[in-house]
Amino acid sequence: MEVENKEGVIILQGSAASKEELKKAEALVNEVKGVKSVKVEAKVTPEKKQ
Repeated sequence: MEVENKEGVIILQGSAASKEELKKAEALVNEVKGVKSVKVEAKVTPEKKQ
């Protein structure tokens, strides 16, 4: 997952293994001082089990 900061607006891009992982990342970013908002552009891409 990639994280970009544009003047306090955080953009999460790339992929995550689950919806829960995306929600956790969003919640953690929201706790950071100075963050105005979080935009989630990342997609859920489940890991393939071997």
